Amino acid sequence: MEPKLYKKLTKRQLEIADCARRGFTDGQIANAFNISINTVKTHLKNIYERMEVSGRTELAGLPDWHEVRDTTSVPKNRTNALMDNRNGLNLSDSAGIDLLPTPQEACPASTAERARVVAISRLPSDDERAEVASLFNQAADIALSFVAPGTHRPRSLNSQTVAPIPTRIGREDIEQIEQVTAALRVLDYLHGGGASREAAAAQARRVTRLLDVYATDDIIQRLHLNLADLQNLAGWTSLDVGLYSPACSHFTNALVHARIAGDASLVANILYRTGRLYLHRSMTVEALRFFQLGLIVAQDSDCNLTVAVLCANKAMALAILGDRDQAMVSLHRAGDAYARADRTKAAPWVRFFCEADLVATRGFIHLELADEDSAYLDTAHGFLEQSLALRGEEMARSRTFEQIGLATACLRNGDTDTGLAMGWKAIGAAERVQSARVRDRLHPLRIAAEAVPTSDASDLARYVASLTPA
Repeated sequence: MEPKLYKKLTKRQLEIADCARRGFTDGQIANAFNISINTVKTHLKNIYERMEVSGRTELAGLPDWHEVRDTTSVPKNRTNALMDNRNGLNLSDSAGIDLLPTPQEACPASTAERARVVAISRLPSDDERAEVASLFNQAADIALSFVAPGTHRPRSLNSQTVAPIPTRIGREDIEQIEQVTAALRVLDYLHGGGASREAAAAQARRVTRLLDVYATDDIIQRLHLNLADLQNLAGWTSLDVGLYSPACSHFTNALVHARIAGDASLVANILYRTGRLYLHRSMTVEALRFFQLGLIVAQDSDCNLTVAVLCANKAMALAILGDRDQAMVSLHRAGDAYARADRTKAAPWVRFFCEADLVATRGFIHLELADEDSAYLDTAHGFLEQSLALRGEEMARSRTFEQIGLATACLRNGDTDTGLAMGWKAIGAAERVQSARVRDRLHPLRIAAEAVPTSDASDLARYVASLTPA
């Protein structure tokens, strides 16, 4: 791509292109710049034509405009290097893998315009993007050790003894650790990360100290596996309460221990959860790369449920980026893998994924696609209604997400009474769950309610605004 192509864009088009590249939806961009969704679509259509790309996915693969505005040497289009027909990730240069783009700066904008974008989701800083790059490169190094043996370089593990520990551990100690982890996982599902995050982190520290204790080789391997599971849970619950940097640290430690334990399914699950962190932070391109990397490992795990999880989340990221066709391909693949899976034999860290989750993912994907075509709202409504009917009460946080999505779909589709009723139900559930993610996800409901010209809808929007950060 020639640098002169960037000169064809107006200042506003550069700003909108930058938001689109970072994974913001049409609705979020419209809200940020106080313009209609149709205007956003028009801008993007013109941007695609002038930049000679087919859509968001290719746009995200282009080098940042800051990188080329003062140079005639442009990095090649990353889209082809990123995607391949088998699993969506090119690993031809596995010895020095670095699939993240150069850290990007936000396009210049007025203070007011930048504040509106930040109100949706704070743009990541250079340090945060460097953290992503570091974590991804370590994750790629570990993932490649499963598909290309001999490429992994073990890293040293540090553990400091801060309290008395036993002199020897055995099978009963491992089983006790597994029971504690299972109990913490149940608390997370039912009450949110705030109910179990501190306990999970403390338990991870305790188990880390046990690495210095004498045990047989098979017990040590199981200890690493359980520690990886605990660190993964600590990372997930940290994400759920909005502690992003600690979450990354936990995920990094989890990857190291999962690699030592040699469990591909757990490595893939950690990569999935890391991708969800960046998806929640609107760093959609980065999230997609973690899902793609996780999918490579999942394919070598002999666990169809793990493959289904990665495919479903990859589909979600593609939908956010506006790549409908590839999103549907990945979603169909998730369904096929789920149909072949046996949840009763799946590992505890992936057993959560059930039919309700697959159906809910279909609903949320169609809700994202409705930013481009409102005809998808009916389908989103149907899937989210179905997922709620399938969802058990023990998965309270997931139920809340789906209630928020269904309420949003109803309000956007003109079913105001149902949308308001479900919206208030979702708010009540959100207040009971200790989850910052749930409150963050109320934002689309607020936007949908603000677009309905009734006092009841205004009341709902104001109440949501009181629960969510400005």
